[in-house]
Amino acid sequence: MSSVLWHTRDDETQLHGAERGWCRHLAAGPVAAAWDLHSTSILERLAPIMRLIPEVPDGEYGANYLHNYYRSAVEADRTAMARSRSGDHGHFGKSSRVAREFVTAFDTAMKVNPPQIVIAGHTLYLGNVNMNTALVAGSDPIRLAAKINGWCEAHCWVAEPDRAWMAGVIDAGRKAGLYRSAMGWENVQAMLRTADDGPVVLSYTVTESFPNPFYHPDAPTWPAGVPRDWNALTPKQQQTRRAWESHWYEIDAGEAFDAAMLWLQADRPWAQITPGNLATEAFGPMVTVYDLFADDRDERVARAVALDKDSIATGRTG
Repeated sequence: MSSVLWHTRDDETQLHGAERGWCRHLAAGPVAAAWDLHSTSILERLAPIMRLIPEVPDGEYGANYLHNYYRSAVEADRTAMARSRSGDHGHFGKSSRVAREFVTAFDTAMKVNPPQIVIAGHTLYLGNVNMNTALVAGSDPIRLAAKINGWCEAHCWVAEPDRAWMAGVIDAGRKAGLYRSAMGWENVQAMLRTADDGPVVLSYTVTESFPNPFYHPDAPTWPAGVPRDWNALTPKQQQTRRAWESHWYEIDAGEAFDAAMLWLQADRPWAQITPGNLATEAFGPMVTVYDLFADDRDERVARAVALDKDSIATGRTG
């Protein structure tokens, strides 16, 4: 059974893996409201969005299923309107059905495999846009749920001074019924409220552990230009990494944790969760679903991309 693990230097507790899926569900609430897929003019509403989603060259099958559903819905709607003008209203039922099929396909894509979009030359991942929407429109417990779901595998963390604050956010989520009982939240809160115990770091049992042999300032880096595939490494590169891993297992566990924290702070400063950046440290550029429908959409996206590049360059965490 999968779990979201919460680590300190000397302890570990877990949140049930099913609660990670529930966190994703919580974050999806504000996103669904922003997309407004129940709009009576949904084909018109989503027209500018569909123009932003690139089609692969063949344009007919597979990856273009959203465009195919959309074209079918638009054509059915156009036919129904033309027949209506001649007094035949029977095609509106088919038009509604085809439109619902498109909306269902779009909604499923947003939840399961969000596509990329291209705006004014900038490529964005709609999965990130959706999660950013939860950050700007949700409460603190929903924002934290989005960060836990999105970043537990990247080892997001909370520093010691902010641990009590995070425990309070979890309190609010539990009292509101957003965070479910018997999922491990009580143990997480108890860990967060333990005094003088350093940072708390997350990991996911299905992916890389924390600490990790290669989350260390002295670990060999992956060779530049080499695909992230063990078989792509030369025998000498493989031997170097094996030798380091063997050495790492001889390091004291506390020292390994401290070294991994130094690595995280240097490599992923954006993964620190604080009261000041819970709503502002975004998933990629801070672009939301609301921005996609704004009159000044292109300008908003350009500003967000520029700010994101500046944040990466300066190591700012918000």
